[in-house]
Amino acid sequence: ATATSVPPTATPTATATSVPPTSTPTATPGVTEPILEIVVEAQGQVAPGTILRFTITFRNNGNAVATNVQIRFTAPDGTEFIDERSSDGWQLFTGVQQSPNEYIFPIGDLEPGESGEVTFVVQVDPATAEGTIFNTMAVIESAEVPAVEAETVETLVAMFRNYMPRVTRAADDGLGDARADLVGTLRLVPNKTTFAAGEPVRIELTITNQGDAPTESGFWVDLYINPARTPEANLIWPENCGLFPCHGIVWPVNTQLEPGESITLTSDDIAAEYSVWPGWFVNGTTDIYAYLDVYGRDDAANGAIDERDETNNLVHLPGLTVTGENPPLLQEALPALTERPELP
Repeated sequence: ATATSVPPTATPTATATSVPPTSTPTATPGVTEPILEIVVEAQGQVAPGTILRFTITFRNNGNAVATNVQIRFTAPDGTEFIDERSSDGWQLFTGVQQSPNEYIFPIGDLEPGESGEVTFVVQVDPATAEGTIFNTMAVIESAEVPAVEAETVETLVAMFRNYMPRVTRAADDGLGDARADLVGTLRLVPNKTTFAAGEPVRIELTITNQGDAPTESGFWVDLYINPARTPEANLIWPENCGLFPCHGIVWPVNTQLEPGESITLTSDDIAAEYSVWPGWFVNGTTDIYAYLDVYGRDDAANGAIDERDETNNLVHLPGLTVTGENPPLLQEALPALTERPELP
């Protein structure tokens, strides 16, 4: 994989890209042979310093067993492999033409019609220039089949920014000087409401400044999963647990948001020292909440940002159903978390 730097020509938006093969390979009638297929998916956009997750699916479309199957994957330059977030089994490639970024995943035998999926997760270097494009590919091979390449997947490195039309208020509206006003929306990936306990899920929170002034400082955002009561300013998630094991997420926002500007936060990039998030929901989860600008202990009523409307900082996503047994090794008791500063 190579990284090339190009200046962005338009405001980027995040989309997940998946490039399927032009046609699904199938076995030739009367011929006994394995036929391997591989597809790579990844985010269409990531911010510098955040997590980039690749999902690699594979299948034997033939009518014979493929033996000694393995995947070879080349991580993009400017990224670092995160072993603990990736599927177990990845190994650094040590062939004759060794690449520092090439990894293999041994699969073994793959029966006709058998398929599988593995993940490969990297951290993008915070110094990566916006506008950089990662071109990433993978191959699958076996003792009987030469290397089959997946279609190359492109990922743009850029901050998540989009703008709403700025609203200009009349000078005599009685509201005084211009102020920021934060609102948000929650989204789950995959976009559904029914999950099995332990099923991977990514949480996305988009925050928009719909006010008429920029945010004047950084601020904290907390995500609550089945809280004991409706979240409010200065009630941080570890103090509001209603479902156990208790999980929650903290995001620091240090980017100044101009009027009409938005930023998208994801559960792949959180403040780990203040969060407990295994990457999935526990049994019994029904509601998630986010509170924008949650923490400002010198002001018991509000957070750190002086907003035009302090009553619209709560974001709620109801109607979830999570069933099945929780994966083992969960801590029932909430671990000790670092005390956070007033501003990130």
